[in-house]
Amino acid sequence: PTPRPSPRPPFRLSPAPLLLLLLLLGVAAPPRAAAAFYEPEPVGPPLASIPLTVSGKALQLHIEVGTPPQVMLANMSLALDHTFVVDAAACAVHVEGGRWEEQGLQCFNSSASSSFIDCPACPSLSSKYCRPGYDNARISGLSFWRPKYSLCVSSFDANAFGPQQDAIFGLLSGPDGPLQLIPTGWPHLLALNFSFDPALPSALHIGGYEQEDAITWGEAQFTPNSFYGYQFPLYHLAVCSHPLFTTTSFWLAKLSLEEQCLSLPEHLWTNIGQWIPGDCGTDQEQLYCTLHPGVQLDHLPHLSFALSEWGTELRIPLSALVVRSVVPQGSTSTTVVFCISNLDVHRNDHRILLGSAVLEHMYLALDLAHHRVGLANKQNLTGATQECAGVPVCVGEQVYVEADNVCSQPDCSAYFFQVLGSDGRCHFGWFLYVFFGMLLVGVLSAESLLSELYLRMEAPVRARALQNEDPAPAI
Repeated sequence: PTPRPSPRPPFRLSPAPLLLLLLLLGVAAPPRAAAAFYEPEPVGPPLASIPLTVSGKALQLHIEVGTPPQVMLANMSLALDHTFVVDAAACAVHVEGGRWEEQGLQCFNSSASSSFIDCPACPSLSSKYCRPGYDNARISGLSFWRPKYSLCVSSFDANAFGPQQDAIFGLLSGPDGPLQLIPTGWPHLLALNFSFDPALPSALHIGGYEQEDAITWGEAQFTPNSFYGYQFPLYHLAVCSHPLFTTTSFWLAKLSLEEQCLSLPEHLWTNIGQWIPGDCGTDQEQLYCTLHPGVQLDHLPHLSFALSEWGTELRIPLSALVVRSVVPQGSTSTTVVFCISNLDVHRNDHRILLGSAVLEHMYLALDLAHHRVGLANKQNLTGATQECAGVPVCVGEQVYVEADNVCSQPDCSAYFFQVLGSDGRCHFGWFLYVFFGMLLVGVLSAESLLSELYLRMEAPVRARALQNEDPAPAI
């Protein structure tokens, strides 16, 4: 019989060509494609815009709590995920400037609210400063009421509250945070557009964003809490387009409305002053500079950064961080003090801190559902005039360090008998000749000593040898 042909093996695709194809696509893909991974879907304009008030350097809004409603003036915080209110029983406690009620502020009277519920067993709200509870609440300006809104009713501690607020409204996206007060069905999105200038409006946007096309988004992070806050990697920090990072492309950063200044680790804090056109110095907390004559504040350098490796560049003019400027009598130079502080002085946290003085010049977007931070410049600074410190000319063996804007001297101590010369090179020092001179004197002295010793030892040996010689025979 005719043998049956063997069955044809099934076709199998080797994984090697597929992996190679994916690798080539990854290499050939433009960098922007990777950055787009972090971009959220378009959501449109805000569904509500709540006006905010400014008291000093605090950003405030009104919330209504209880039945009937009790209106509270709350400071907004990016470091808390609860709402703190002061118990009416604590209003008799003396605070700076007088009694609490004498400040015209509203304490929360839980006994006057028919909807207040104590919740001593709520672990997420437990705190030594407050007793947890629930009550009806809403943001003033919204018709949406949230039943059983989480509250921390504080017995008042001077470290937790100040005399210019009724409450603290935390903006962290925790289970007891502002998500509860966003109307059902709205996107879990908040945005802040504020200014400490009373003549300019400030607003909290809910459910969408203005300037959506201009927002650049940071990388998604894990759920924020009171320690981590809204943190994100901050990439490519630079001044005058010169990078300040040397061994990495990013540094962890954190947002804060409680802190005013930009806080940097010490090595970055001092490096900024190297790019300002003037003579800069630092004390324990502040950066100050005496500008060169003719340098205008509006022409100071820009601080730039990004929220992702290939993200859009964001800029803050250093002139926006000037807290005081003085022209001494008889001088043509301006002395300025910047709101840029040394992070290593007062805290163990080494994350870069973007305070309210920085956020005031940004449009801040918070994606509470995905734990992302977005920022946009309020003004277009592309092409703006910047007067930067000059780049030094390195000579000899000096090496230019871009982050410090200085010429690093060669390490001549790594070589024997070498010192740094005025030409930036390592040269043999005077002590080399002293060393060889002393060595030569030592060798000559040793030679003379050995010669003298040899002669002294040779004389008695020669004398004994002559004595032991036989006399010559008589002829």
